[in-house]
Parts: sequence; C-alpha cells; structure tokens
Amino acid sequence: MNASNLDRRIKVQVRSVSQDQSGGRVETWTDSFDAWAELVRQVGGESEIAGADKPSETAIFRIRYVNSIASNTHRISWNSKIYDILHIAEEGRRDGLLITCRTILSIP
Repeated sequence: MNASNLDRRIKVQVRSVSQDQSGGRVETWTDSFDAWAELVRQVGGESEIAGADKPSETAIFRIRYVNSIASNTHRISWNSKIYDILHIAEEGRRDGLLITCRTILSIP
C-alpha cells in the first residue's frame, strides 16, 4: 500500500439499535473513527428500490487494516454522502482493506 495515495478522509460510523418507550426499534449511527483512504474507483449507476430505478453510486475505498469494521454494523460517510458497505476484502497479510460501498443518490 502506498501511503501517499491515502488522500481522502472518511468517517466510519457504527450502528446501534435500542428501543423507544413504546417498544419500537430505534436505529442510530455514531462516528466510530476517521481514516485516511484512497478512492480506488467510483462509478454511477442505478439501483432498483421498491420497484423504481434510483440513481446510485458505487465506490471502492482502500484503507489501512483495522479489525473493527464489518459490513452489517458499519457505514462510511464521505463527501457529504452516506455509503452502505457491501463488501470488505483484506489486502495482503493485514496490510489494508478494500471496502466496496454503495449510496443511493437523491434527485433534487
């Protein structure tokens, strides 16, 4: 991994679930840690949500290795967008992580 390519600052957020007073499920996201990242690839496209095509954006970030991140409990905030983590792949022997994410873009 070339450290000079880690030129984007991302926030990794963690999900927590609690119950409100009426027993309903409340999901909140809090910042877990910041990381320097390389934007390996960013591609626009469309995703089908509730039977309708919505513009989406897929991004792949490379960060230094951490063992405290999982696709089902974490997400990434970068460039005023929230990215759901789809896949995490280890590079080398704990050298780095390739994180594949997707966000749904809102139409103004």
